[in-house]
Amino acid sequence: MRADINGLNAVRSELDQGLDRIRQALETYIEEEAGRYALESCLDELHQIRGTLRVVRLHAAALLVNDMQQALQAILDEAIDADEAVFEVLFGAGLQLVDYLNYLPNAEVETDLILLPVINELRVAVLQPVLGEDDLFIYVLNEDPLVLEQAQWAQSGEDTKIVAKRCLPTFQAALLGVLKQAEGDHLTRMQAVANELQKAGSNAELQQLWWLTAAVFAALGEDGLVAGIELKRLFGRLSLLLRNLVEQGDRALGPAERSLTHGLLYQIGRSQAAGETVVAVRQAYGLDALLPPLEKLNQIRSQMRGPDTALLAAVSSEIRKDLGEVRAVSYTHLTLPTIY
Repeated sequence: MRADINGLNAVRSELDQGLDRIRQALETYIEEEAGRYALESCLDELHQIRGTLRVVRLHAAALLVNDMQQALQAILDEAIDADEAVFEVLFGAGLQLVDYLNYLPNAEVETDLILLPVINELRVAVLQPVLGEDDLFIYVLNEDPLVLEQAQWAQSGEDTKIVAKRCLPTFQAALLGVLKQAEGDHLTRMQAVANELQKAGSNAELQQLWWLTAAVFAALGEDGLVAGIELKRLFGRLSLLLRNLVEQGDRALGPAERSLTHGLLYQIGRSQAAGETVVAVRQAYGLDALLPPLEKLNQIRSQMRGPDTALLAAVSSEIRKDLGEVRAVSYTHLTLPTIY
């Protein structure tokens, strides 16, 4: 993560005030049955906060705020029940966002992945699909791509279309061998193809993509990576890209291909391989910081949430109490006869 900490410090007071107004509006909605206005004011505040977080390059935090917006909108649209579980998670998300902002200025490890559990907790509460670690990693890099400084590789001078056409049959045959787990030097052949494509043309983004591809095949060859479902999907997308290069030649990458690049980067970052190519990629992109060990991530999450555990429990208790009173009043209105 490359957060703008100086920028965050400059807008921190604004963020804190906005989050405090959201908390007060939610409390008003729960305690006083304030109606749509309280939730609509929360939506406005969250919209402003999300924009500010994007400016200071806190994209996972901005995603969390976006999910909070979606949850409140779903309540307003009556797409989900406004029950205590949803409000507990909303309050908890706000508290953990504050903890995260407190953590960043002196962070030992800066990574957006810290927020993954609270993002998924909120998504579960509003019946939305959860994110995998790779999903969040790729999302953040799609929002703020990593660009290598002085990224230069040896170039063969060959036309990309010609090289792609020559390499496509070899790549597809070797890929089929990998997918079927057939005996043979399939990974070596795929790595050779990736190295050849990396040297062709002059598009730096495309060269980076094939460099990462070669590193993935190297990691598989070292048994430092397992060809799971997600990796096999990436292979399918590589095959499609190679077919497109046969038709179109050297070209700039679109959003889908950049996402493919980031998916390959995640696989390398989580691999156990230690070969020359893999180590070079890790160092060039700073993957050890972007993807710290899971044990380290869980330790940071535990430390970050520690001080607010009692507060969150107290808030949850009050939510249950207030919603219970609202239900009791509503039930009385529904069951008592009308007196004229």
